[in-house]
Amino acid sequence: MRAAASCAKETAEPGHSPSESSSELLPKIPSQASAPEIAPPIPKARKALESYDKSTQEQHELIVSMLPLVKTVVGRIAISLPQHISQDDLLSAGLIGLMDAVRRYDPAKGSSLKSYVAMRVRGAVLDELRSMDWAPRSVHRQARDFRKIQQALEQRLGREASESELAEEMHISIDELERVLANIRPASFISLQDVRSLQGMDGDLTQEECIQDTKAKSPLDISLTAEHHRLVVETIQSLSPIEQKVLALYYYEDLRLKEIAETLNVTESRVSQIHTLAIQRLRARLERMQT
Repeated sequence: MRAAASCAKETAEPGHSPSESSSELLPKIPSQASAPEIAPPIPKARKALESYDKSTQEQHELIVSMLPLVKTVVGRIAISLPQHISQDDLLSAGLIGLMDAVRRYDPAKGSSLKSYVAMRVRGAVLDELRSMDWAPRSVHRQARDFRKIQQALEQRLGREASESELAEEMHISIDELERVLANIRPASFISLQDVRSLQGMDGDLTQEECIQDTKAKSPLDISLTAEHHRLVVETIQSLSPIEQKVLALYYYEDLRLKEIAETLNVTESRVSQIHTLAIQRLRARLERMQT
C-alpha cells in the first residue's frame, strides 16, 4: 500500500490534482465546432443506382426519377412533327424505352444512367414514328435524293430550277419527273377525333361527325321512301281479295303461274289475266296519287 501511494505521489506533478492528471490521460473529444461536417443524405434514386442490383423496388425508383427526362426528349422530337401525331402515343413509347433502359443498364460499363436512358427513349420514340409512317423507306430515300439534286442545281443556277431543268439534271423525262414528285409529295393528315367548331351551331363536333356518308340516305329520301311504301300498301289494300292473293303468291311466295292456278283452282290463263289487271290498277292508282 505504501509503495502504491509513493508511486502516485511521484507521478503527480506539484500543483496538479490527481483528477487533472487522469483527465490528461483520456483521449480528447473534439468540440461541436470542430466536428467534421456530415454529408447530406443521398436521394433514393441515386442510392438505388449506386447499389444497383436490378430489384423491382429500385427499378421503380429509377423509372419515377427519370420521367421528366422522357417528357423532355419527347417534347423536343414533337416540335418538328405534324399535328396529327399524338404526343401521348410518343410518351407511351418513350416510357417503354425508359423501362427497357432501366432493366438493361449496367453501371460497370461507365456510361451515366441519364445519357443511356435519353438514348434509349429517343430510339423508342423514333421506332414508334417509323411504325406510323405509311411511306416505305424507298420513298424517303427518293425524296432525299431529289432534294439534294434540287439544292445543288439551284445553287449552281442562282435561281429556282424549272421542271425541265430538274428533269434534265436527273436524266429523266418530264412525265417521269411528275411521277417522282407525286410519290414524294407530302400528305396532309387529320384526326377524325379532332374537335371542329361550327359557326352558328351549339356545341362542338368531331371531324368524323362532319364527314358526309355518300351511301347514306338523306332525310328527304327516307321520308319519300316511307311515303311511297305507305301509298303502295294503301293501293294493294284497295284491290280485290283475289288480286291481292295472286300478287302475294307470285311476288312473296315466288310461285309460278301454274302453281298459283292449282292453288286457286282456276286456269293458268285466268291467273295471268288477274295478275296483269292488278298491276295496271296499281300503276294507275300510284300515278294519280303522285300527281
